[in-house]
Amino acid sequence: MEYFVFYLLSGIAVGLLAGLFGVGGGIIMVPILTFSFAQMHFPESILLHTAIGTSLTTILFTSFSSLFSHHRNGSVIWKYLFISIPWIILGTYMGSFLAASLRSKELNYIFIIFIFLFAIKMLFGKKKDNHSELHTNNREEMEQVSFPKYWIQSIIGILIGFSSALVGVGGGVFTSTYLLYLKTPIHRAIGTSAAIGFPIALSGGLSYIINGWNHSDLPFGSTGFVYWPAVLGLVIASMPFAYLGAKISHRLPKDRLRILFAFFLLIMGTFMTFR
Repeated sequence: MEYFVFYLLSGIAVGLLAGLFGVGGGIIMVPILTFSFAQMHFPESILLHTAIGTSLTTILFTSFSSLFSHHRNGSVIWKYLFISIPWIILGTYMGSFLAASLRSKELNYIFIIFIFLFAIKMLFGKKKDNHSELHTNNREEMEQVSFPKYWIQSIIGILIGFSSALVGVGGGVFTSTYLLYLKTPIHRAIGTSAAIGFPIALSGGLSYIINGWNHSDLPFGSTGFVYWPAVLGLVIASMPFAYLGAKISHRLPKDRLRILFAFFLLIMGTFMTFR
């Protein structure tokens, strides 16, 4: 029961950050779940696999809540989504099956490197001009985004899905970086990134269930590499706060939040390194 309360409290932070930044929350959930599973004495052989599978399954719910709010604000580029989703799902399956063949220690190193790289990018990345920071519901603004050719988008979609499944995130980190590179207004980049998390979480969560189905070290309450008590606690708290976070994101400047989030990631990465 004490850990269920812990997951409820963690879900508040996960939901807010998911809505604010268009990420699925996995970048926070995986370290939190890894810590709690270690305290509960889960076998080392499945520690990271279960944390990632549980994270992806939780993102299925948080991303839907965040997507709904961003869609109501006109911030989702559906044209990009429809083109990219099949390739993102393919990449997610590829990443999930590779992760199942790696040891927890190897997955841990991959996730730590990912955290530090993303934190450094957020701290030292170039600031966008004022135009990109302004939110507008003008549909013509969306049409100004120039996307590359279909085959290039296909490759990028596979890479986004593959990387997301490997480290247990919803793909928002990679998608938002890519869309901002294409000079997409930041609110549309965040809204579209939130929507990307849903198909990634669906295919990724199923893959981790399948890959861990017959594992001998699974704890009670698990289906494959998904631990359902953690999913329940995180979802109950994170869904309403993901919706709230998405609404707040349309009213706040991003610079201060970006810096605070980057420092938080550095702390989490350092903790996982020395754990």
